[in-house]
Amino acid sequence: RPPAALVFVVTPAAWPTVISNAASIIRLLAVTGVNDGRMEDIVLTGGNAGMDGGALAIGDSTNFVVADCDVRDNRTSGNGGGVAVWGSTNVTLRGCRLLRNLVVNDGGAAYGGGLYLLNSYGSVSNCLVERSEVRSANGGVWYYGGGLYMSGGEWELRDSRVLYNKVQTYYGAGGAVYLNSGVLRIRNGLLAQNDCAGWTSGQGDWIYVNGGTL
Repeated sequence: RPPAALVFVVTPAAWPTVISNAASIIRLLAVTGVNDGRMEDIVLTGGNAGMDGGALAIGDSTNFVVADCDVRDNRTSGNGGGVAVWGSTNVTLRGCRLLRNLVVNDGGAAYGGGLYLLNSYGSVSNCLVERSEVRSANGGVWYYGGGLYMSGGEWELRDSRVLYNKVQTYYGAGGAVYLNSGVLRIRNGLLAQNDCAGWTSGQGDWIYVNGGTL
């Protein structure tokens, strides 16, 4: 009789696809001008960018989905320690974990420790944004949005948690979320244990609305 079949079952959780960086100053992945794209079950870690999006940047794209991805331990001296999105429509982040991402530079301004959303439209659902930070390395002034920064466009934050994020600088605002302009809808979300610790003035441990509609 024939031998029994040997079956290998490979699951993304057990054997994830990992995009990482050991030491170079580099963004891990840039998506520009893509329509109807998708990335799923990918770990992005160790990004160290000198531009927006420490791990992932999505620009000028339409109908792009990021599903069940881990974005952790990335940093940038620009904006968006984890993910930056600009000029894009119908972008979906679903089931993702953004952990311990960092924006840090020597001066000027910096935004969005976990997420930086600029003039774009989309949704963030069933995601965790945790322990991300915006901070100054040497006396910078305007630092906003430890977890998420949004300016322009329209987004929905749904069934998601924004926890233990921080802004630490001379003057900062929005430990969890900073809304500069546009429309942000938060539905069934948990924002807790976020902190805005400005050396002279820190405003909005959870949410700071500078403009737009919340």
